[in-house]
Amino acid sequence: MTCRGSQGGQGTCLKNRLYVFDSHPRHLALTKEGLGVNTLEGCMKFFVYIVKCRDNSFYTGSTSNIQKRVNEHNFGKLGAKSLRGKLPVQLIYSEEFKTRSQALRREIEIKSWRREKKVELIDTHIRSRV
Repeated sequence: MTCRGSQGGQGTCLKNRLYVFDSHPRHLALTKEGLGVNTLEGCMKFFVYIVKCRDNSFYTGSTSNIQKRVNEHNFGKLGAKSLRGKLPVQLIYSEEFKTRSQALRREIEIKSWRREKKVELIDTHIRSRV
């Protein structure tokens, strides 16, 4: 399922759903069947990513927009405070998930690993892409 951008406080999602945005984290989904509570997770992708810092350390995070998040780390005020003295960062690994909760669980799992296991994950990913 793909999504289209939003304008004017409303957004659309294909498959006959209209999401009405409000200030609450949950959004109401209008479907042919009626009004129901839903989140945008049905049409968004979520990612876990690993960036390599200037000092060769790793930072693991999750986001719905990897490029935007890496730019926030490198150029914006919204990047992780722990990276401020380690800039710039370079994206070296990412995984895609259907829900935010899946991505957050994987982020926590990867953050619990020692550096050696993260290096192994990154190396395996690089080898599989070649």
